[in-house]
Amino acid sequence: MKIIEIGHNHMGSIDEGILLVKEICKTDCDAITVQFRESRFYKEYSNFILPHQFYLDVKSISRKSNKKLGIALSNLKMIEFFKNLNPDFYKILSKDLENPDFLKTIRRKTNKKLFLSTGMSSDKKIGEALTILGNNVTLIHTSMSDDLSDVNLKAIEAMSKKFKIDIAYGNHCKNLNAVYAALSFKPAAIFLYAKNSFNRKYPDNHHAIKVNKLQNFLKNILEIEKTIGDGVKYKITKGIKGQK
Repeated sequence: MKIIEIGHNHMGSIDEGILLVKEICKTDCDAITVQFRESRFYKEYSNFILPHQFYLDVKSISRKSNKKLGIALSNLKMIEFFKNLNPDFYKILSKDLENPDFLKTIRRKTNKKLFLSTGMSSDKKIGEALTILGNNVTLIHTSMSDDLSDVNLKAIEAMSKKFKIDIAYGNHCKNLNAVYAALSFKPAAIFLYAKNSFNRKYPDNHHAIKVNKLQNFLKNILEIEKTIGDGVKYKITKGIKGQK
């Protein structure tokens, strides 16, 4: 599953946000996520709060394009609005992983598939969160760093063995080759940020891919996935071109 995240790369502009959504929905992605943060977050991005109509429009566009819709929700005051919006899944940000009241509320009130970003949380804290959230959750491994040396892709395999649930990969690395490398660990989903193709600095600028390059990037992912295989050696009967 290829999930494209907008984050706050809409820059507080309805027009720029809708443009980004429409361009994403033209690609071969499976889903798109939009984010709504807690009020204190907007002290830094004071003009980034979009009206409810934006999210209604995003739902309409995604549905017409047969894309699933996810909500990265950190403000529980908005939970009833988004519940009525009827998204396909919710993403829980890593900063809320260690907030048991938040986890209990979102599990009780949403009754939807959950993706939990693990960030830099310990195995102990992740286990405690899973005890609250139950089985209908997929963990997202992300290092929250834009450096290759911090990506730690083996954590995908390690968490899968330890918690015995699906593990997704969320890219925050500025070198997008990290996404290709992650495919060898067969993540349940790939979360990838996108941004419009304008020459400006976006909130997720370093690790987001320009939307005009997104389709080619997704095609590369599909091609690389074909190379992973199942790990079992077997005789190839199709032969090699040029040989008899």
